[in-house]
Amino acid sequence: GAEEVALLKGHEATGAALAWNPCRPGSLASGGDDGMLCHYDLTSRGAHTAIATIKGHAGGVMDVSWSTREENLFASCARDKVVKVWDIRDRKEAHIIGKAHEGTINRLSWNPLAQYLLATCSDDKTVALWDMRNLENKLFSFTHLKPVTSVEWSPTNETILASCGLDRRVA
Repeated sequence: GAEEVALLKGHEATGAALAWNPCRPGSLASGGDDGMLCHYDLTSRGAHTAIATIKGHAGGVMDVSWSTREENLFASCARDKVVKVWDIRDRKEAHIIGKAHEGTINRLSWNPLAQYLLATCSDDKTVALWDMRNLENKLFSFTHLKPVTSVEWSPTNETILASCGLDRRVA
């Protein structure tokens, strides 16, 4: 059977999101229904308490995603319709996209080849692209027929983005 390698402590409610840091082995971010974000260092075995715990969102956290180039930055999205980018060195927001969507933001994805591009998707039936250098407006958006549940950049082509949703379409 499977062996428990680590027990993570830090959330007061159900966990809903996890992401490994691609730039720092053993670094894990999590988000929960309590609106909390936790950062763990799992370079050793055993029980782990979060090395950083942040009250990140007013609603439950739906997803977390580390920057593919900046080892100290990760983004989070939530039911509060807000996207936040966190710097773990300061334990505070580096960027906030308030009201990024009209509905719950379900997933987000950093572009692995173009470090400033972030994609989000939502229950409002849209996918939005954001340029982290200028967050005043969406760079681009497109729609599905029903809520969008996932979004993911191609690992080999910086211009290809896939999304899927309750309309049973992959776009």
